Amino acid sequence: MMISPTQGQVISTLISAIRPKRVLELGCFVGNSALWIAEGLSKVPGKKGHLWTCEIDPKMAAFATENVEMVGDLVTVVNSSAQEFLDSWDAKVQFDFIFIDADKGGYISYYETILSRNLLSHSGIILVDNVLFNDSVHLLDSQPGQMIKKPKSISEKIYNFNLYVSRDNRTEQVVLPIFDGITIIRLNHA
Repeated sequence: MMISPTQGQVISTLISAIRPKRVLELGCFVGNSALWIAEGLSKVPGKKGHLWTCEIDPKMAAFATENVEMVGDLVTVVNSSAQEFLDSWDAKVQFDFIFIDADKGGYISYYETILSRNLLSHSGIILVDNVLFNDSVHLLDSQPGQMIKKPKSISEKIYNFNLYVSRDNRTEQVVLPIFDGITIIRLNHA
């Protein structure tokens, strides 16, 4: 349930390269990815950005808060579901980087809320984890281009998300086969 060190390096490098002011992580767990994001933020010269990271489980949120204490000036752990956080965030305050790694069945809803509420800045990036899910998602493509009705498994939910995003002309995206697969999404300005 944690990102790999390779994914962490990719995230840290992306963060330090794009120099975001506001970062959102949906799905904190124990704070491992939050530490990688904070590492990237710490490499940005001048005023540092800030990460808000959501964890629905109160015990995990408390544990994550302890784990990120050393970078507490860069990270705020929020004990909230990802969807509740997205719905309650002030839409006038956009994020420059959003990392989605929460409940896989909510991925389409998170993505749609981010875009419909205009929570992503003009040059912002959404990074989505687990898009290949144990190398099982591509095995579901027996009827290419068809959404799976009533998806039950995580693989089916991720398959639907990948298909949904690939059809959306509001964004452009690329899937990278790093560890469990990550998708980089940005707004389509064409």
